[in-house]
Parts: sequence; C-alpha cells; structure tokens
Amino acid sequence: MGGNEIRISARELLDLLAGRLDQKRFAENHAMGGDNNIFSLYQARGRMIKSVHFERLPEEDDDWVILGFSEDDPAVSNFNVPKSKNPGQGEQG
Repeated sequence: MGGNEIRISARELLDLLAGRLDQKRFAENHAMGGDNNIFSLYQARGRMIKSVHFERLPEEDDDWVILGFSEDDPAVSNFNVPKSKNPGQGEQG
C-alpha cells in the first residue's frame, strides 16, 4: 500500500467475494489503525477506485490485484472552497 494504490492478494480477494473470508477478518487483515479497514479509510478521504490491474507472478502461488484510487472525487468527498491565490482579491461589495 502506498499513496493512491492498494495491492491485494488475488486469492484473498476471491475468498472475500466468494464468502469464504468474512468481511470482519478481511478488515482485520487490512487495518489501517483504529477500526478503519483500508477501504473505509480511502472512502473517508473521498477517493474512488479509478483503475484495476493484475500483476501475474508465474513463479508464485498467487497473483496481485492492484487498485488505483483517484484524488478527492467531488461525488464522495466534502466540497472545499479553493483559497484565493491573490490575497485582497476576494469578493467585493
């Protein structure tokens, strides 16, 4: 994990989607401090999944699923008023 990217074992993701791994255990395996799992942390930051890639490892027993996340997405994050670049050029009235 780093920046805007999460790497997950393809086998673990399949177990989660198939119901063999429950969400609580998955969240515990990917905790980011406190009670936040990795996906709730990215969601709280207003980020959306923007890409999915697979990294095949022929010599290994598993492959990786790589999820890329966007920067703040207006559809899921709070609106922040941009700060003026030129102080003193705010609203006039």
